[in-house]
Amino acid sequence: MSNEHGIPREWGAFLAATDGSDGALRAVDAAATLAAALTADLWILNVVDDKAEPFLSGFAHAEEASIGDAVDAMAHRILLEAATRSKERGATRVHTLLRSGDSADEIVAAARTLGVSCIFVGRRGAGGRLAQALMGSVSQKLAGLSPIMLGIVP
Repeated sequence: MSNEHGIPREWGAFLAATDGSDGALRAVDAAATLAAALTADLWILNVVDDKAEPFLSGFAHAEEASIGDAVDAMAHRILLEAATRSKERGATRVHTLLRSGDSADEIVAAARTLGVSCIFVGRRGAGGRLAQALMGSVSQKLAGLSPIMLGIVP
């Protein structure tokens, strides 16, 4: 079965994971452009990583809010920005999803649950080079974990 462009239906959904970083937003842009061209669904995922709590505590204190409220506000802002960018690139069937836990594990779990045909991520996220040197990057972990096609966008 194909869509109006003759593209097989198995290309019907993509997942773009974003943490709001420039690299992740480039991955969202790539996924949105492809979703627009193929008239595919685009799922945009933000994972609140458990390891981010020290940063979030400072953010919550500055905003005079609870950590939960700060996380919720930041995650929704990230998802809204990514959805807006996706629609500007022509994607029409855009959905957002928020999860918490280990980023790579949650991205793979979401991809399986949603039945997407490809995951898009940025090569470097908000963690920066030091965090990647100490813990490894999400994109590196996904390269070993992903059961489906993975697009790592520079």
